[in-house]
Amino acid sequence: MMNHLGKYLTASGVKPIVTYQHILKTTYLYGSYSPINGDCFVREINGIDTKIFEAYLKEFSLYKP
Repeated sequence: MMNHLGKYLTASGVKPIVTYQHILKTTYLYGSYSPINGDCFVREINGIDTKIFEAYLKEFSLYKP
């Protein structure tokens, strides 16, 4: 990934000193779909972990039991 810093005003021949940290935020999409009738169960989750996935499975088991 390339970070674009833009233009900065400095003296001729001097490179600007810029501290910049590109912050990335990840979002995971878990989904289960029925091949028979097309029903779907989808959750958007910020993070990935065993406990989070177990919570997803628990919610899925309660969805249209």
